[in-house]
Amino acid sequence: MEPTYTSHDLILTLALSSMALAIAGATALAIFWPLTHVQLRDLHPGWVGRYLVQPKRNRWLWFLRGGFTEINDPRVNGLARPLQISLWVIAFGLSCAGLLWLISEYLVQ
Repeated sequence: MEPTYTSHDLILTLALSSMALAIAGATALAIFWPLTHVQLRDLHPGWVGRYLVQPKRNRWLWFLRGGFTEINDPRVNGLARPLQISLWVIAFGLSCAGLLWLISEYLVQ
């Protein structure tokens, strides 16, 4: 007797794969965030005070939109670009996982 897999099973598998993608992005974030922060703190203390310490500004959005490119330092760009990519991967993975979960719960029976 062959096992039967439904489209519900496939969608949930894709949702779990999207969660794995978000976890991979979080791992990259854990690696590149301290490196980038130390590089900014040591080489550009004015930028840290302006963009990364003030509570009114969201540092994740600053990195997500690429605000670090205004600094024009290749050392900072070399560390901040993977940080930006990891933030996009996390956002993409979580949004896909949530969307697929909603599809599996409400549209596929």
